[in-house]
Amino acid sequence: MKHFNYLTAQDKETIFYKEPQTIKISHAPDLTTHSSKYDKALLANALGAAMYMPGNREDIAKLIITQRYSATTYILCLEDSIGDMSLDVAEANLIEQLTLIQEHFSTQTSAEQANNPALFVRIRTPEHLRAFSEKLGTLIKIINGFAMPKADNESIEGYFTSLIEVSQKAGTWLWGMPILESKNLMIRRTREQELNQLYDYLTQPEIEKYVLAIRLGATDMCGLFGVRRSIDSTIYDVSVMRDFMTDVLNYFTMDRRFVVTGCVWEFFSKRPRMLKPLLRETPFADKLGKDGQLIRKSLISEANDGLIHEVMFDKQNGIMGKTCIHPTHIVPVNSQLVVPKEEYYDAKRILDSTNGEVGVFKSEKGNKMNEVKPHLLWANQVMRRAEIYGVFNDEKDFVDLLIAEYLSED
Repeated sequence: MKHFNYLTAQDKETIFYKEPQTIKISHAPDLTTHSSKYDKALLANALGAAMYMPGNREDIAKLIITQRYSATTYILCLEDSIGDMSLDVAEANLIEQLTLIQEHFSTQTSAEQANNPALFVRIRTPEHLRAFSEKLGTLIKIINGFAMPKADNESIEGYFTSLIEVSQKAGTWLWGMPILESKNLMIRRTREQELNQLYDYLTQPEIEKYVLAIRLGATDMCGLFGVRRSIDSTIYDVSVMRDFMTDVLNYFTMDRRFVVTGCVWEFFSKRPRMLKPLLRETPFADKLGKDGQLIRKSLISEANDGLIHEVMFDKQNGIMGKTCIHPTHIVPVNSQLVVPKEEYYDAKRILDSTNGEVGVFKSEKGNKMNEVKPHLLWANQVMRRAEIYGVFNDEKDFVDLLIAEYLSED
């Protein structure tokens, strides 16, 4: 996978100081190549804006084969997006779509394959994981794993037992991505016990190596309280969700042990607004004049200013990537993960200063303190993001990527 493939060569040279690198997604018949913690961390952080598609869409293969969207990760859903009475039809359609994708992949050169996205299937239960894997047959080798909805202590062992057995039987590597969205995790009086047990299970060495990322559910959780965030707010403004996310991050992101991905942003079309837009006019006007203002207006009308605001909070809190339900969400999410040049050089100097000769120093721009030991984990994460998403040139930022995408659609 490689981010921002919609950019021209000139765009890349203009926008990036260091371009995004190709992140290898491979399947290992001997089940050994995924043992490296760094490789797993690299892939987990590279998921970015994961494009969610209901399994009954008849254009899944076409969209993926033609790279219609710039997503590097697709989650093909057979769970809540599919009515119970329509599951068999959705499964048959998804198998047909994956067959077309497999046929296309088999004709590609190695260079072309490097740009293929990661594919995951969102199943319903551990039993469904087994049953659908049987139906997939050899098609299972073109998917990268399963998203595991409503994962809790009643289902987590079943999910990973099924995943490991299916993976070993097929002679391929399959990742598991538990989605935390169950009632026992949301309710305060049961959350601590649930998280303790989940943490103990997922950190077992034979299980942890299969956990690619932990995904946060918002829709189910908010539904328990009969609330949902508005177009003028973020998930962090919903107090029960903020408290839940805080606890999950406290358990799973200490020492960056696990990658936790962000909640879905539900809005994607024109709706009445009560509060002022969250995107400043100046960056767009300075870069593209009146045309820049039109692009800003388009982003606001599609509610993407609120999405960008929420992703900024995600990143600040150590959340990487987001489930997306509309293609207009992809670049606003991924553009926030590109590393500013100043941040890159701060991180690089911290990593170059681990020999004990210096403990603290002024940043290259002279505007902040860099302390080697406390900032070391942060610096490693920045360098990982730099490899995946690239580093901006001076005077460049996420606005340039939004403008480039907008112009590429013309």
